[in-house]
Amino acid sequence: MGKLTNHFLLLSIFVLMVLAGGLTAWSFNREAIQGPPALVLISAYDSVPADIYFSRALSVGDCAAVFPLARYLPKSDSRPRVALEYLIQNKLTAAERAAGYQSNFPDGTRLNSFDIKDSVASVSLSGDFSGLSSCRLSALRSQIESTLLQFPKITNVLISYK
Repeated sequence: MGKLTNHFLLLSIFVLMVLAGGLTAWSFNREAIQGPPALVLISAYDSVPADIYFSRALSVGDCAAVFPLARYLPKSDSRPRVALEYLIQNKLTAAERAAGYQSNFPDGTRLNSFDIKDSVASVSLSGDFSGLSSCRLSALRSQIESTLLQFPKITNVLISYK
């Protein structure tokens, strides 16, 4: 196929997915191939909704109160890990921040390891947790547990901070 035909085919697929309501996001991915940039489509057919739990500034008095925000995650066995990474990276939109949603993870928090064994998710985090109040640590734990316990294969969560 010629270059023009490839572009037309890609554009046709894009338009059909938009019209079908299956397109949730799109971006240019220059690393995907060598050569010209490729349009990468993330469709609702390749992803499933999951809740990522955040605190909300308006919920005064209950440190562990968290609220779900829907995100689309890839259909794979790694969805719990991806959900946890979204949470740690504090992926909130400007509108969500304006509505008072917030993360309790200190800047620079990293996921050292994540494993699920016998329905127990083990989470190891590194970061500067020493200055966090007991209320903020409670909120952080609640964010992690609520995000992970929505997945049927997880019934308990163990968290370690380094």
